[in-house]
Amino acid sequence: MGKRLRARLEEAGVVSLASVEPVGHFLYKKDESGARYDVAVHMILRNEVADSYPEQRVRERGHFALTDAVDLVARPQVRALLTTVLCAQLSGTVGQPHRNLSDGD
Repeated sequence: MGKRLRARLEEAGVVSLASVEPVGHFLYKKDESGARYDVAVHMILRNEVADSYPEQRVRERGHFALTDAVDLVARPQVRALLTTVLCAQLSGTVGQPHRNLSDGD
């Protein structure tokens, strides 16, 4: 199982198809160590959502329309990325996800 698929499954119980190319990136500082991560964001289709998943006690899961998600996200970089994706989606320049990551990545 690929690491991105495993992360989606553990963190949100989601098994999905994802785009090969990311739609964008944002920098993320996870803890006080000062380490920064460049997070690649891929478009996904929600194929299956498990009733239970490993991190359900520490993570709240929700499903939102992209227009609502833009308003709900706290991180300015992620909000800007979602706004860019929304504009691209509305103009038809964002393609549909097409790669099954369950085969590994």
